[in-house]
Amino acid sequence: ILLNASSPLFIGLFAIFMLGEHLDKRSMLALVVGFCGVVLLLKPGTQLFQISATVGAFAGIFVALAKIMIRQMADTEPVLRTVFYFGVYSAVLSAVPLIWFWQVPAVESLILMAIAAIFASAGQMLMTYAFTHNRAARVAPFSYFTVVLGGVVGWIFWGELPDVISIVGGALVVTGCMTMILRPQPT
Repeated sequence: ILLNASSPLFIGLFAIFMLGEHLDKRSMLALVVGFCGVVLLLKPGTQLFQISATVGAFAGIFVALAKIMIRQMADTEPVLRTVFYFGVYSAVLSAVPLIWFWQVPAVESLILMAIAAIFASAGQMLMTYAFTHNRAARVAPFSYFTVVLGGVVGWIFWGELPDVISIVGGALVVTGCMTMILRPQPT
């Protein structure tokens, strides 16, 4: 979750080159503050160069690229079409391993998958709508809330309590996000 949540940092960088967006000093500072929070949540000194960390970092990069492409498509494609094709391509690509690992799902699993699909589709539509109607660098910081939400879910369901470093990191993440969200739009 933490490395995936680094996608707003990449969005800010990619938006400059791919969308021609300009980030003011306050936006850059907000992204740096948010990234510092992510680093603290990662617990400095832990091994970041494991295969799982590499996969997480690439997930953050690919999420950023997907969001940038959604923004680019906003001029020519409606939100529903964008979400539909995203769902089709995602389903086809993620179904490839089924060739080797297919198992008939239980009824309970099918129900849970249907519920997850409904919520994922709604979330994808809302996210696509946000990226098609706003600057990418302005919408991206909302992704940082996944880090905080992941911490809350870990606490509620597994009794994981954050330490001081995690609390400070979470506060920096929220501060960076809120600074980006509440700043005035350039004219």
